[in-house]
Amino acid sequence: MSFLNLPKRSWPKRASFGKTSIFLALILNTRTRYMPARKPTRLQELRTAIDRANAEGNDALAAELSQVRHAVRTKADPLALVPLLETSTSYITKAFVAEVLGAAGDVRVLQPLMRAAAHPANVRHTSWFLLACARYDCSAHLAFFVRFLLTARRPTKAWCRLWK
Repeated sequence: MSFLNLPKRSWPKRASFGKTSIFLALILNTRTRYMPARKPTRLQELRTAIDRANAEGNDALAAELSQVRHAVRTKADPLALVPLLETSTSYITKAFVAEVLGAAGDVRVLQPLMRAAAHPANVRHTSWFLLACARYDCSAHLAFFVRFLLTARRPTKAWCRLWK
């Protein structure tokens, strides 16, 4: 028997104030039942990437990602991750490092991010570095970004955010 088909006397007390409260109760019940799961945080995504690398037997990637996670959790100096940005062969590690450097709030990370964006090995993954740079005032480096945009092989969505 449906909730709406019950006689008025058998309705729950909070639903006895009229059809509006019944409607709201049904909507709230439906929303809590069918709402998607909460989006994982970046640290949770990093932990998942570490677990996946361990499961695949990729110890080098797991070690690099663990180093990034340790730096984030201990709030270490963001410049400590710059060598990892330059030496890592995994684009997953570079993406996490770029995001950490972008959120660091330290202007000294702009030069390593720009070097990484211009590096030939990162041609297909420049958007991470540009998005990280977009969090800073890049007006002093305008010549670099104009040259980069004019000589880049393919445009990315990050370019639009860089100029906002």
